[in-house]
Amino acid sequence: MDFTITDEQKEIRQSIRKLCTSKLNDNIYENDKQSFFPINKWKVCGEFGITGLPIPEKYGGIGQNMLTTALAIQSLGYGCKDEGLIFSICAHMLTCAIPILFFGTEEQKIKYLPELCSGEYIGGNGITEADAGSDVSSMTTKVVKESNYYYINGSKIFVTNAPVANLLVIYAKHHGGIKALDISAFLIETDNQGFRIGQVFNKMGLRTSTTSEIILDNCRIPENKLLGRERMGMTVFNQSMLWERIIMAAYHI
Repeated sequence: MDFTITDEQKEIRQSIRKLCTSKLNDNIYENDKQSFFPINKWKVCGEFGITGLPIPEKYGGIGQNMLTTALAIQSLGYGCKDEGLIFSICAHMLTCAIPILFFGTEEQKIKYLPELCSGEYIGGNGITEADAGSDVSSMTTKVVKESNYYYINGSKIFVTNAPVANLLVIYAKHHGGIKALDISAFLIETDNQGFRIGQVFNKMGLRTSTTSEIILDNCRIPENKLLGRERMGMTVFNQSMLWERIIMAAYHI
C-alpha cells in the first residue's frame, strides 16, 4: 500500500487545521470544567464533513478511505484543543456509523447514515458492562425474540455519548449464550420505550465527551433493527475495533 500523502490529503489536513483555529477552540476550559458537550462545535464538524469522513457520498459522507480518515483525525488532534470533542466524534463514527456501513441493510443505511454524517444524529455503542470489560463476551445483557420483536434486558456502563445520543449500537446475548457465539448487535434509538440513561459519570478528563450508564428494561425493538444477522455481534464489534485501533491512535500521534 502506498502511504505517500497526496495533494488531496494535504488539503484536507490543512482545511481541518484552519477549522480548528477559527471555530473549535473557544471556551475549552469552561466547557471542560462544566462537563459541557459542545453541540455547536459538533454541528460545525458535521457541516464540514468530519463526522462522515469514511462514509460513501451516496449515504451523505465524503467517502474517504481509512488512511485519509486517519490523517484527517490526526490533523484534528493537532489543531483542536478539545480532546473530548475529538473522542466523541471518533466514538460516533467508529462504533456506530462504521458498523452500519459494513453490516447494515440498505434500508438501515439510508435511514441512519445521512443523519449520522451530517451530525444531526449523535451515535455511539453499548457493549461494556460492570462485570464484562476486557472480556465483553461474558456480558449478561439478554435478548429474546417474540414474534417480530426483540426484547432486551440489562445494562451497559461507560457508554460514550449516551446522554446526548440519538442512536446506539447495543450488544446483547441470546438465551443460553455461549460466550461470543450467541451475541447479536442491535440499532436502538434513545427515545425507544424501555431505554433510559442511568448514572452520568464525572470524569477526570475528556469531560466534554459525556459518558453514562444505560438501562435496558424490557426494551422492545422491531426485528428490522437487528444489525447484521443474529449471533454475529462479535463480528460487528471486531470490525468496529479494527477501525477504532487505527483512527483513535491517529489523533494521539
